[in-house]
Amino acid sequence: RFLDITTPQAFALQSMIIYVFCISLIATAPVIAASQQLLAADLWAGRFGRIRTLYLLTMVLCAIAGAAAGLVVFSSIFGFIGNDLLTSMLSVSATSIVWPAVAFAATAKAFRTITFGFLCALAVAIAATLAALRLGSGPMMQAFAFANGLALAASFITVAVLRTFPSPAADLRAVLKIIARTAFDKRTIITGASFAVLAIWI
Repeated sequence: RFLDITTPQAFALQSMIIYVFCISLIATAPVIAASQQLLAADLWAGRFGRIRTLYLLTMVLCAIAGAAAGLVVFSSIFGFIGNDLLTSMLSVSATSIVWPAVAFAATAKAFRTITFGFLCALAVAIAATLAALRLGSGPMMQAFAFANGLALAASFITVAVLRTFPSPAADLRAVLKIIARTAFDKRTIITGASFAVLAIWI
């Protein structure tokens, strides 16, 4: 029954992965929407100097947003505590860095590298999940293994993006302020993007 997807353990793993994906998508939607507005403006104007910093900062903000959302959802709704809560939070955080990477991927135009990265990440995610299952780990740890394996795709995309935009890092505070101001100025668009992602959950 090692690969039996009808068992309660398999159902619990599937549910965890679905929750991790949905929470991470919803949590990161506002950040990614604001960053995409800035990315589009910079590409249109030919301002490539701050794209590197914008990308890295977006990744960090999404990881933080995902962890925070995971903390709220899994502690308040599911009542997770201790290691289960920590593992669930880290699973959401790891998955959360995939979405901004995907959003910026087209700018790199390294389609072979990115495709290879996703294939490798999926293989690692499946292998890690099966290994966790073999070791007798619970659904939370299995979802953690899957999420971190899949997050490997973000590493491949990050390398491609940084190679495409090799400019020195811009001022982090300045870029952070610009992201915040863009989120406020474009709040209608940001809100619409967030509700569109929320529809996936519903």
